[in-house]
Amino acid sequence: SSWIWRQYSPIPAEFFFSDDEKKFADSLNSGFVVIEPNLKHRVEDVNRDWGWGNFAALVSIFTSVDWVQLGPKGTKVLPNVRFIETASPRMAAAALTKAHRFVGHEGGMHHMAAAVGLKGVVIYGGYISEHVTGYPIHRHISVGSGLGCGSRVKCEHCTEAMKSITLDRVALEFIECLK
Repeated sequence: SSWIWRQYSPIPAEFFFSDDEKKFADSLNSGFVVIEPNLKHRVEDVNRDWGWGNFAALVSIFTSVDWVQLGPKGTKVLPNVRFIETASPRMAAAALTKAHRFVGHEGGMHHMAAAVGLKGVVIYGGYISEHVTGYPIHRHISVGSGLGCGSRVKCEHCTEAMKSITLDRVALEFIECLK
């Protein structure tokens, strides 16, 4: 079975942070780049996975970047990446207000980045496209035309689409995003 996507132009949400969330964000130094290699553990998420090794390799190319991952205690963290513990998605969104850029898969973190006006690189592959969940503020990496296959089970098309997204391509998009 598959999701059937419709073309859509999402409007970024608006966050109204609590005093505690603002205080947390104010405690962070600004200028870091958030990277998110993790996905939820839903069956279809295998179709959105660019691969842990690819994200680790991207970090190793840009050694002068202050890479950060956000998440709850126990989050799997890439090598050479700082971890900022965020007890909730709202705390992660507050932390994103101090970031310089974002790199990750299509998903919750890319929506939060858009909501706080954070530019970034979003990796789509072939499961879903930027024509469904993309924001103009982000650089999108998708494969093929159309809206994505939406397969809710492991999909060879999506596996091949992700394999076709090279480290060089993501690195070049990241460089462009920094401008």
